[in-house]
Amino acid sequence: MQQTFGLIGKSLSHSFSQKYFNDFFEKEGLHDHKYFNFAIEDESGLEAFLSEHNHLKGFNVTIPYKTAILPFLASLTTEAQEIGAVNAVKNVDGKWKGHNTDGPAFLDSLSDFLPQDFMDSALVLGQGVLREQYNGRWRSVVSLFWWSIAHLLTLRYNWILSF
Repeated sequence: MQQTFGLIGKSLSHSFSQKYFNDFFEKEGLHDHKYFNFAIEDESGLEAFLSEHNHLKGFNVTIPYKTAILPFLASLTTEAQEIGAVNAVKNVDGKWKGHNTDGPAFLDSLSDFLPQDFMDSALVLGQGVLREQYNGRWRSVVSLFWWSIAHLLTLRYNWILSF
């Protein structure tokens, strides 16, 4: 039985995901696994995509739909709820569950470089990619950043922070 995965976004000509995952599946001998790009022109196509592609095992989400897809998902992981955006969606018993792996990956990349005595200040440079990624919805960007910092501090110092 074919296991189908994919990527949704507005313009996917820049994406290497389809080739990357299909090469990976082939290398691993997963001949029944396939990965496709699904370009969706605007937000109005999200609901139809989800109902027409309910056979997918899961898919990645890229610009500009990381926040726009939220109302159409049955559930979200804690990270996705806290950050307010998803970059991966899994089909769980016929219902779509949103995940955000950006936050944990961002956290992981920070924890590799920050000194053990890191406290609570940081400088974030740039705006272009984040602005594009979250379609101008700065709340998600700020939430991603503060979620990552809060969890880094919690891991480092066993603190519980609330915002």
